[in-house]
Amino acid sequence: MTEDFIKHVLEFMPSQEFDVKDLEVLHLNNDRVHYQRAPIESNVQKHVEQMSKESLDSWTGIVAQRADGSYWLLNGQHHSEAAIRLGYKKLRFYIIPSDGPQHETLIFGMFQKFQEKHKDD
Repeated sequence: MTEDFIKHVLEFMPSQEFDVKDLEVLHLNNDRVHYQRAPIESNVQKHVEQMSKESLDSWTGIVAQRADGSYWLLNGQHHSEAAIRLGYKKLRFYIIPSDGPQHETLIFGMFQKFQEKHKDD
């Protein structure tokens, strides 16, 4: 789903390339003021129960990187929390350059709509 969304975003930003990096989950930020809600415990627990090294190797989340170099979760909050609880240090993320919280809110909303539209794919 994430890869399909990135391809979708690139249709609107054809000159943009997104890096993919393994990032330390403890250094990721959540913007709960503008777009991100608190994690839902039952979702985190489901990820804890289902997570394995193999499933993590095939999963890629999305973060925004602000001008100060900080990373802000756009997709992967429950995966990140589960990984922390299981002792994983890093997860793989697409990195989208960010102009700040308002820009991230737009991207977050686009991803939510994309997920809803393609949930049965």
